[in-house]
Amino acid sequence: MTRRLAVAVVWLLLGEAVAGAVFWTLLGVPESSGWTLGFSLLLSLLTLAAVLWTIGGVFALWRRPEAPVVMALRGALQYAIYVVAGALLFFVVWWATARAIAWHQSYAGQIDAWIIAKSGRSQTKLLHDGIEWFIWVLRWGIGLTLALSLVADLVANGWAAFGQARWVARAFHPKRWLSIALLVGLTQFLPWHYVSWRPHRMRLGLEPWFVGAKLTAMALLHAAGATLMVRLVTPRE
Repeated sequence: MTRRLAVAVVWLLLGEAVAGAVFWTLLGVPESSGWTLGFSLLLSLLTLAAVLWTIGGVFALWRRPEAPVVMALRGALQYAIYVVAGALLFFVVWWATARAIAWHQSYAGQIDAWIIAKSGRSQTKLLHDGIEWFIWVLRWGIGLTLALSLVADLVANGWAAFGQARWVARAFHPKRWLSIALLVGLTQFLPWHYVSWRPHRMRLGLEPWFVGAKLTAMALLHAAGATLMVRLVTPRE
């Protein structure tokens, strides 16, 4: 498992590097003619293809951990359409939770007024924090686990997985979605919270090295967390 995890992390980092390079090239294209607009469209499609191919490769690597790496990665491109299906499912979850966030923000004042009128208490911060955390867990815990579990089952069983409920039952297992929510918090959100951190009184000559090491560590943590999430939802053969 350790070797396969290392391969998946390297694959994910390389794929993100390629997608990032193509994306930054896209940003530098001047949209001044029909040819440049067409070139921009081509670069956009290449960026999307690189992302889907990379994610599909991670699922391919975990589908058969005992298979040779090269043989496993042959399925990376054919699994890209399954990644699209999972992304669409997560988009629905994102939209629903975004509506819930908007509703809470719109009615927070009325909720406070009702609580004050009924109980005479004005300390409602804990309640609102709890609501926000609940919505966060719905999106990044249950919602993301559902999307990843769907992709993993599609990779294992093809489109027939839609007619089965195993991926849903697997996603709603508390241990699984809690683990994925924890991985999202620790490996995706927490590092970005400290992206601008630097030690006080650092010498100017050391700062580029420190920034490079910090960003490298963040990229490795991000990739390791993502590959472990895929491993958690991959059905065991």
